[in-house]
Amino acid sequence: MPSTEKVRKSELTQALDSFLDDKRSDGTEDVGFLTILEFVDRYKLLPGGLYPVQKFIFKLYYNLPLDDFIPEKKGDRIKVSRDFRNEDAREMSEVEYLRHLYSQGRCNIKEQDEKERRELILVLGRRSGKSLLSSIVAAYELYRLLRRGDPQAYYGMPSSSEIRVLCVANDKDQAEIVFDEMGGHVTRVDYFKGSLANETKTFLKFRTKNDVKVFGKEGRSTLTATFKSSIAKGLRGRGLICFILDELAFFIDDGKSSAKKVYKALTPSAKQFSPKDPDDKRIPVGPTEARIVSISSPDAKEGFFYRLYLQSLTNNRASSNMLMIQAPTWEVNPTVSQEDYEIEYAKDPREFATEYGAQFSDRVRGWIENAKDLLDCVIEELRPYLR
Repeated sequence: MPSTEKVRKSELTQALDSFLDDKRSDGTEDVGFLTILEFVDRYKLLPGGLYPVQKFIFKLYYNLPLDDFIPEKKGDRIKVSRDFRNEDAREMSEVEYLRHLYSQGRCNIKEQDEKERRELILVLGRRSGKSLLSSIVAAYELYRLLRRGDPQAYYGMPSSSEIRVLCVANDKDQAEIVFDEMGGHVTRVDYFKGSLANETKTFLKFRTKNDVKVFGKEGRSTLTATFKSSIAKGLRGRGLICFILDELAFFIDDGKSSAKKVYKALTPSAKQFSPKDPDDKRIPVGPTEARIVSISSPDAKEGFFYRLYLQSLTNNRASSNMLMIQAPTWEVNPTVSQEDYEIEYAKDPREFATEYGAQFSDRVRGWIENAKDLLDCVIEELRPYLR
């Protein structure tokens, strides 16, 4: 008859478990992470799942292998067409889609390689799920920090140092959209519940395992997720492991809230997040692991977001950490009906090309919507006075 006596761990096993827990906590042990796609699926962030191009974006950004086959399930297939009418629609594997984007100048890399590019520039049409994509990146980066146990030790920082995930938009209402989506993911996921220390309308604070060890169960929490409006002066200072610039094309282009000043104010705060040598925290052993997401519908062919888009295509040292993807709404979100597109197109074809086609407009269209409006002001019989 089998013994019902409770089996106890040996002292050796207990010591080994304790040692491994300490190693994970001090950041010196490599920790296993879910991929971002596993994270979305495991915690059921999206009951219906990601759309195929949304999944492709995450795979490329987090350097997960792209599929070189067309999935059996129709809903998982990437469909590409010349425009929203889908008259010449064809299906592509993820590998084929990447080459297609590159050939059209809509992605700055042709082939997936070993390099993980941590600055993401997304030029997407309206209703492509931009806020959703941003919120999932933010929630996933928080998960990775908590999973590490002591991220400060891993990055060679003092235990009391705050690490932040931040969303910035032209105004607080816009920034709050991404924050609320991210907060919705976090508060629904059991993984975060034991770590959530404080929740308000403007920030979420989390305790790591090391926070509990050093500061106590009710003590200091060092991870923060929050949002801000685009006032560059108030954005400097604290360390940012991830920041999202939402609808960057529509930031004010001058003064303290200019897109360029906001970007320049934030990027130095991400430089410190390189892994450090466990034996000497002053020595970096890899590049920064911070992530920068600039995401927007396009506007005119001017301004900081457009220049960032152009820089990503230069294929030089300045763009070596950039991944740029440009896609119209009908490629990213297959649920918008053709009738809706036809109505919006009929209202204003030029505006439609920008809003849904994700095409930057030329300078003239920045202030003249219709060429006829300009030509109506011209008297062809008159010649300019020549001096």
